[in-house]
Amino acid sequence: MPSSPPPPPANGTLFALNATLPAAWRYLAFALPTTRPPRAVMLVAHGCRNSGRNWFHSAPEFGHPMRSSLPEESCVSTRALAAGYAVVAPSSSADCWSGADLPLVADLLDAWKASQSLPAQLPLLVYGTSSGGYFAGLAARTWPSVVAVSSTVFVPPMQDVEPPLPRGGGYPPLQLIYMRRDTGKAKEAEALLHGSWEQRAEVEGLICAPRLVTPSYFTERAGLTPDHSRAVQASLVAAGFVKSDGNVASHPHRGDWRAAVLGGLPRKERDSLPSRSLQAAMDAVFQELDVAWGFHAATCEHIEATIAFFERHLPAAAAATAPAPAAKRPGQSQHAHASTHAQHEPRAPHSHPPHGTKKASGQA
Repeated sequence: MPSSPPPPPANGTLFALNATLPAAWRYLAFALPTTRPPRAVMLVAHGCRNSGRNWFHSAPEFGHPMRSSLPEESCVSTRALAAGYAVVAPSSSADCWSGADLPLVADLLDAWKASQSLPAQLPLLVYGTSSGGYFAGLAARTWPSVVAVSSTVFVPPMQDVEPPLPRGGGYPPLQLIYMRRDTGKAKEAEALLHGSWEQRAEVEGLICAPRLVTPSYFTERAGLTPDHSRAVQASLVAAGFVKSDGNVASHPHRGDWRAAVLGGLPRKERDSLPSRSLQAAMDAVFQELDVAWGFHAATCEHIEATIAFFERHLPAAAAATAPAPAAKRPGQSQHAHASTHAQHEPRAPHSHPPHGTKKASGQA
């Protein structure tokens, strides 16, 4: 597949609720589809020490820290908007999400819907990464409006999905995205994929394999120019952090690896960098190194499968207006279906959606 930059991230708008509330609790960033009314709302929850601003190319500064967009989160929001979903991105009140955020985000979400004249019954999809996956799980067990949830590198414990639940009824359909190196998380996911509980809905597992850091890797995934991508990759190889075959040698560590990454980026000229910012370029490179290592990272790897999962569970009226599938992201691998009883190798697709399914992606 030819190398090309990822699609530009969407521009976000800021919605404010109440000036008397702490900053993170009174704001959310959002974007609406540009060609049609939204068919659903997709709430996206960031990981620790990030903010709702990460999901958009441009949004007024809020949350902690005040970072610009990150490539994996931006890819998710761009694909969701193309699918016809409104994307809303609140920020946690502290470094990571907690139960205290749940009622405040619920109030913020209701007020935002009213401000946009959106139907109160518009389906709600929840997508979270790491600590955001924890928040997504809290929302799924508490809010009756959640029709499906996708959690990346966080797996809810069995007792959190078993009735009785605060929402009433059963836990909504659950998608789990986890990484092959994290064998502990894989075991937790297997417990839910194979588990049985009252009013069990579909549980789907998607596995992300490590990726090869090729000379074009940071162009395909982080938005660097081809020259900068080649220079950063060569600098990492020369420092021994990336092997000559493209495999990442160890868990990326920003403090130790910073000099090698900087060695491939321009020190003075900024126009060719993402957001014309050296910091934004550094953040993007280190995020993609985490994805390549494949242990615990935000990832857009399975976003088309996530949208397909959400589509299966949207009410009929919303699903009937679904757009055509988006083109695959450069560098994104095909997804092979596997039954819940397969441990590693893909087999024939499982034909019973109420039971767990597991999919695996190959190494790029």
